Amino acid sequence: MDLIYSGLKPDHNVLDVGSGIGRVALPLTQYLNPTSHYIGIEIIFDPVSWCYENIHTRYPNFEFKHVNAENPYYNDSKIKQTKLDLPVEENYADFIFMNSVFTHLHPEDSQYYVRELSKKIKIGGLFWCTWFIIDDESTALMEEGMSRYDMLWTSDEIAYYPTSEKSTVCVGYRLSFIESIMAENGFVLERPVDMGGWCGRKPRSNTKSIAQDVFLFRKS
Repeated sequence: MDLIYSGLKPDHNVLDVGSGIGRVALPLTQYLNPTSHYIGIEIIFDPVSWCYENIHTRYPNFEFKHVNAENPYYNDSKIKQTKLDLPVEENYADFIFMNSVFTHLHPEDSQYYVRELSKKIKIGGLFWCTWFIIDDESTALMEEGMSRYDMLWTSDEIAYYPTSEKSTVCVGYRLSFIESIMAENGFVLERPVDMGGWCGRKPRSNTKSIAQDVFLFRKS
């Protein structure tokens, strides 16, 4: 599991944003110590209910929380992402995992999550997250039809969408934007970015199974 390669320890408290049906939680039940704690946050209610009934009842140190936030594809709510109060104590997490979430968020929502999560993570904690990086290479591959996603439309050269409708089915970003919002909130890149194969390029690290571009930050 890439999380262990990335520094996750058995005694860590874990925050999983976008926890889904427990794809990460299930294997972690066999890795984290019983005294460690895991919180999974998800905007779709049914997976939260399933994880509570099938994981929490057997592993009470694994909690699953529903946040009723708006998403046109996943949750019919009127509550904006930027109005959420994440149900996690400050300085809780040693490790935050956020897979395929920023890739479905507008810039203001991405900024909000980074700002809020910077309060939930301990100094020295690790933040594993994925993005779609829009650069010369990925743009050329998209234009050549090599990518599984097309994100060529932009109004600000920061966020890139499939069309001018700004659908969040997939959202890409310039690296400078990611670096900027992370630095503003005290996150420092822990290792080189693992460039994924989503746009048709050959993955450049041992995380070959990860289609998206993988970042690992440390809270300073």
